[in-house]
Amino acid sequence: MDVRLHLGCGLVHRPGWINLDRYSATAADLLSDAILLPFAEGCAESVQALQLIEHLGYVGTLYGLYEWARVLQTDGVLHLETPDRPATLHATLESETAEKAHPWLFGTEQLGQNHRYLFSADELAQLAEKAGFARVA
Repeated sequence: MDVRLHLGCGLVHRPGWINLDRYSATAADLLSDAILLPFAEGCAESVQALQLIEHLGYVGTLYGLYEWARVLQTDGVLHLETPDRPATLHATLESETAEKAHPWLFGTEQLGQNHRYLFSADELAQLAEKAGFARVA
């Protein structure tokens, strides 16, 4: 059976996936830190970290990328989704979008929802390549 990991699941439970979060008040099947996974090397066909890495910070994200590369199969797929730093900063400076953009910049005031770092696409691609991902799109 191929393993599919949904990291930092929050309140979203994906059927057919192992849903992980570090907080108990979530839809997690397994409580675990996303950068120290209790899985064997090369066991996962897919890892999703949607709206997660901005909460890990720069160094935490780098550790996470190495860990996710470790658990992924050779042809496995990592799917990341995160706010784009240039677009977010631009939106916070525009009067029409500033109020709606603030949560993307700072996060929210709920447990575990603060944002520690925002990446540009190029910066994130460089980190992924450094962690051993051969193809980055």
